[in-house]
Amino acid sequence: MDLARMRRACEDFQWSVDDVDWDAPGHADRATAESLRGFLSDVVWVEYVAEPIFTAMADNVTDPDLQAIYRSFSADERRHADAELELMVRWGLLRRGEMPSPNVNIRTLHRQLSKHSAAIHPSVLVAVIPMLELLLDGALIRFLMEASDDPVLHSAFARINRDESRHLAVDFYVLETDAQQYSALGHARNIVSTVTNRHILWALFFGFIPYLGRARLNLEAMGLDYANVRRMLRRYVDLGDDNPAIARNPCYRAVRLYAAKLARGDFVLEDMLARLSDAVAKVGRPSRFFRST
Repeated sequence: MDLARMRRACEDFQWSVDDVDWDAPGHADRATAESLRGFLSDVVWVEYVAEPIFTAMADNVTDPDLQAIYRSFSADERRHADAELELMVRWGLLRRGEMPSPNVNIRTLHRQLSKHSAAIHPSVLVAVIPMLELLLDGALIRFLMEASDDPVLHSAFARINRDESRHLAVDFYVLETDAQQYSALGHARNIVSTVTNRHILWALFFGFIPYLGRARLNLEAMGLDYANVRRMLRRYVDLGDDNPAIARNPCYRAVRLYAAKLARGDFVLEDMLARLSDAVAKVGRPSRFFRST
């Protein structure tokens, strides 16, 4: 990949939330909007979680073009969240200036990663990010676009999808180059340094993992065909396995195992941690428990 060219593309294809006519005709009907309230709320917060992650990636790489690319990705995620908030306002799900309430796992994940993303080694992040972006772009956003024929939704998410395509191209490029940058021992050290950080462990076991279980239940209740999720998880595995350098990357192999587990529909751990999160939240002072700062 020509990183200088990709940097220019990231700069040239920036857009503004104001480019979308949020008052155009074609609103979703009330029942559809209400059915998508929880889904949109989660997507907004997922974008807010991604913003500091890309900022941390920019801070932890040395190539100036890649730094600029990751900073543009961070700006993309904030803009995506702002666009999704505008959509919720358009549909009457929020008042102007209001934020949706995050569930306990998203709140934990955002709190920890907004402060401690830099503790996750970039070689670990770059293995996780493409799996999540494939899920978001290939399954979740597609589901949202199929759920409503609101032309404003389609206009906004066409722009978001173009951004995500650039993200995925860079994700897999860096995942390949990382395999050549570190030895197997170096990768192992990067993984250990990440998973032994207490803030990252907290984000993992009380944020990320139970959130996936909660999201799966919510989406299935809304009618999402899990086959689409499974297809994107398999795509992550196939894209990695088809590239010999990525296939040798220990960080990719670790995430690959997890993606394959989810593709099989194995959510035992995720569901257990989601229930535990809910139980703890009902006990006294749950905010202190889930803060872990």
